[in-house]
Amino acid sequence: MKHIILAIALGLLPASLHAEKASTAQDPIQDASPEQDLDCAIFFALVGGKSEGSRQAGVIAAMSYFIGRFEVVSEIDFSTAAAEHLELASLAEIIAESDDCISRMEAFSVRLNEFGDAFKGLQSELDNADSSGE
Repeated sequence: MKHIILAIALGLLPASLHAEKASTAQDPIQDASPEQDLDCAIFFALVGGKSEGSRQAGVIAAMSYFIGRFEVVSEIDFSTAAAEHLELASLAEIIAESDDCISRMEAFSVRLNEFGDAFKGLQSELDNADSSGE
């Protein structure tokens, strides 16, 4: 199971394997606690150490996303909180949360794709306006 989770996080398996789980939650992004964000940031930090290239960029983006969420809500520095949390929690406990982390990241990815589609439409309108004005 641990290897499957890491394979999905590293992009080795399609995200659609978790799509059903991501769609059944009310709002996995908004319903998360700062502690869950901390666990997810630590999980992706651990995964990031074993990834390369574009996978590493994706893992770093996910880690940064969860660190930002944690720090904004808790007003605690991530490195301090992570060090304290790792003294109290086992890696197995953090890895156990990884399914939720991946589902939450997938939900956020869907939102990013929607934003991208909206911006593509705006860019097309701008391009058309520029070409008609010349």
